[in-house]
Amino acid sequence: INNNIGQDMIGEYAKADWGVYNKIENGGNKEGLWRVLSADEVMYLFSKRPNAGNLFAFGYVNGTNGMLIFPDDFVCPDNITIKTYKEAGTNPKNNELSSTEFLSLEQLGVVFLPGCGRANYLSGTMITPMPGWYWTSTTGVVTSTKVQCLYFDEAKTGMAETIRNEGHSVRLVQDVK
Repeated sequence: INNNIGQDMIGEYAKADWGVYNKIENGGNKEGLWRVLSADEVMYLFSKRPNAGNLFAFGYVNGTNGMLIFPDDFVCPDNITIKTYKEAGTNPKNNELSSTEFLSLEQLGVVFLPGCGRANYLSGTMITPMPGWYWTSTTGVVTSTKVQCLYFDEAKTGMAETIRNEGHSVRLVQDVK
């Protein structure tokens, strides 16, 4: 970011946030509508909001491993069974959903983060489709030459720090207005 690997992607350096300066055709088709979550926002979702342990779960949606994130007021429909992280642990197959079932959940505010792996910065090849690695907009706590990211696999979920030139996914968000 501005030739400095120790900068967050906020304020003066927001230009490095892919979502800020790119038009997203199916998301308003204007610059500045989307952004990457900060590490504090990710931590809020998974550990700081009330009842956090019951508001996310590993899932297997239409054949893809990943993470389900539920809204604060989520009530599961009677025709779908979901076991939260506290109930089901780390096996995505405990929450196997068809695309039709997930579409019903998505309409209720549920978000799915596929376990999309990461690209190896040395070879450019993909390292396994699970775990999931998602960038935040926040530099590392231990060293500012790294970036905080959401990490999850079949054993755990949490924050990790990684170097900027590894290929992780982003989940763009909009501020609530």
